Amino acid sequence: MKKKTILSYVIAAALLLGMAVLFGACGSSESEAPQWPAMDQITSVAASDISSIKYLRSTEGGVEGDTVTDATQIEDIYLRLKEVAITGESEMAVDDDGLSLGVTVGDETIGFAFEGDILVLDGGKRYEVENLSSLKGYIDGLVAKKAAEDAKRRPTEKPDKESSDEAYDIEKGASKRASESGDIVYIYFNDFMMIMPNNDKYSYEASGDSVTFSLWSAQQEGYGGNLVTIKAYDMDDDSYKDLPSYHVAGVGKNVNKRFIAIYPTDVQWNTEDATQTADYKDLSTYLEKIGEGAVNSPLKTADSSDEE
Repeated sequence: MKKKTILSYVIAAALLLGMAVLFGACGSSESEAPQWPAMDQITSVAASDISSIKYLRSTEGGVEGDTVTDATQIEDIYLRLKEVAITGESEMAVDDDGLSLGVTVGDETIGFAFEGDILVLDGGKRYEVENLSSLKGYIDGLVAKKAAEDAKRRPTEKPDKESSDEAYDIEKGASKRASESGDIVYIYFNDFMMIMPNNDKYSYEASGDSVTFSLWSAQQEGYGGNLVTIKAYDMDDDSYKDLPSYHVAGVGKNVNKRFIAIYPTDVQWNTEDATQTADYKDLSTYLEKIGEGAVNSPLKTADSSDEE
């Protein structure tokens, strides 16, 4: 009787062990992390192994692209890319916010494709990701820098013999001066003026018919930092009405242009940095007051109220 009891325990233990192994295997299969071969390849190499990175950035304004070969820029992109992580499956699709990367290591190019905050894998599988904003912001900074460099390299076109009109240059006659109190600064552009706080928290970059104001710290860290873009439109051009976020700022009667304040629709700063968040929101709130006829508008044209 005693031997039979011991044998029964042995059989029962074996059955329980088998069931535990079976259910354990099933459970591990369900919680298995999604496969991301491209990221596995990237994390197995060093930034110095990468010879170039080609990017394509699509927004509502169109598609911009370039190939990065500078070692410092390659490392900046590489470190930000490695921080991107999958959080869960998704069925979402985004049309006007895309980023594609082609990372060349040796003879192989490793591809990455994102739509909004969605990773798109070969075969169409989609996953939500986190920590992507830093990478996208850095690429946006490269796009803006390239556009500015291209504009400077572009030869000045001679006016057509049949037309005496000159191409509008937003920087023509540009200057600035501080107020008597020293707390604000008047920045003069071609037929309009911006009244801004007199500090170094923001920067601005002008090119052609537009000027963009950015939060300096966010821009330098690769988050974009875009606060507002002032763009000059011909008086008969109402295409700005298709923009997702804008204010009509005023009319420059001397140059016959309508100025439009264009605002970003995505996050342009490091949300984990309390100081940067406060600085961005303060400047953004101030610049959102831009408006044609508004008494407290930071943008003034010749027919706006005079300086105080």
